Parts: sequence; C-alpha cells; structure tokens
Amino acid sequence: YKTAWCHFRLGKSELAVDTLEKVIRMGGGEESAAEGLKEVNNIRLREEAIKDYVAFYSQTGKYQEAQADFYKSTASEKKTLDLMEALAYRYSYSGNIVASTYVFKKLISFDSEAEKAAKYQYQIVQDNLNVNNIKAFKQELTVWIESYGPGSGWATKHAAKPDLVKENANLQETTLRNHTLRLHQTAISVKTDYTRQVAAESYKMYLYYFKDSAKHSEMRFFYAELLFDMREYEKAGQQYQWVAEHDK
Repeated sequence: YKTAWCHFRLGKSELAVDTLEKVIRMGGGEESAAEGLKEVNNIRLREEAIKDYVAFYSQTGKYQEAQADFYKSTASEKKTLDLMEALAYRYSYSGNIVASTYVFKKLISFDSEAEKAAKYQYQIVQDNLNVNNIKAFKQELTVWIESYGPGSGWATKHAAKPDLVKENANLQETTLRNHTLRLHQTAISVKTDYTRQVAAESYKMYLYYFKDSAKHSEMRFFYAELLFDMREYEKAGQQYQWVAEHDK
C-alpha cells in the first residue's frame, strides 16, 4: 500500500494503480491468508486502498477501461459502479470533460431511468457550460429535458417521489433561464448580430420547453425586447401582444 503511494508521488500512475490493485485483491481472501495478515487489518487496508483507487486511476487516462479494471479489482458490481461514479465526478471537477462525459454516459447506459441518471445527465450539461461549449451544452440540455423532464419515462417511473421529479424539473428550468438571460446580457453589451441570434435561439428553446413556467411571460417579454433590438419589429410586436393578453 505504501509502495503504491511512493509510485504515485513519483508520477508513475499506472505502476501505482497496478500496486494498489494488488493490495485490493490481497484484501479479498486467498492472498491475504498466504501472507498471514489478520482479517480485521486486511479489511481495513483493502478499504483504504479502494478509497485511494479513484485518485490514482484518474491519472492514468484509461477512463474507457475503468469498468473492466474496477470490476477486476473489486469483484463487486456495486463497488464498480460506486468507483465509476466517483471517477466521473473527479474528472468533472478537474475539468476533464471528455473523460467525465464518457464515464457519466456509461453509467447512464446501465439504467437510463435510474434515479441517479438525471443527476448524471445534469452534470454533463454543467460540465459543457463550465467550459463554454455552447453547442454541446444545448445538445446535452435537450437530452436532459426530454429524457428526464416532466412527462418523461424517468419522471413516470419515479412518480412516487414527487419531490425528486419536481426538484429536477425546477433545476432544468432555472438552468436554461439563467443561461438565456446571460446570453441576452452579453448581446446587450457586445451588440453584434451573432450574440443577439444566439440569445434569440436560447429564448425560443426556453419558451418551447417551459410553457407552464411561472417565468414564461417574463421571458417572453425579454424575448420581445431582444427582437426589438434586432429590428425584428413584427416578431417583437407578436411577443408583446402575447404578454399583454396572457400576463394578467
């Protein structure tokens, strides 16, 4: 176990992982008996090694092989999934979006309607937003809303947990609304056709998916303001008219 840490400190990530995997497997039974370790110390050391496993493994860049490697070391489906989840979040927080997205999508693929699946998809959305990958953000946001929003199979499956479904729906609404308002503010500051068009597309997306939102009329009014600035006067007038008729 200490040798694994020495390898890790020296930057020999793969060797550190190989050594740590040996510790984990030794903690499983036969090899530990051969070494004559006491069972209680054996279990404790194995658990400590498992805790460090993700930190070590994340440095190898072998995220596509994580599932097979984790199962080989732990011989447990539950521990494998727990380790994959920890690895995905570790990549996410460190900014390795390619790796985090891959692992989160792998977790979702095991059961796309599992309770945690919506959180995994949300993290993919946030990761792309954090690195300003707007195209991927919109694509993943669409997946999140359509696959895990109200009326989705996921929401139906978890209908017995209304707070869970409502919290997720509220998070979807605020995520898109706040993003749209930031884009509008950028359009006001930068004053280019491109920034205005990007903001307009985001407003259309919001108004399409969140027709029943308490903020719908307000967002439609802001959209009208943007259209007015874009000299789209006829379209702006239609939006103002809608607000006048419905916001009572």
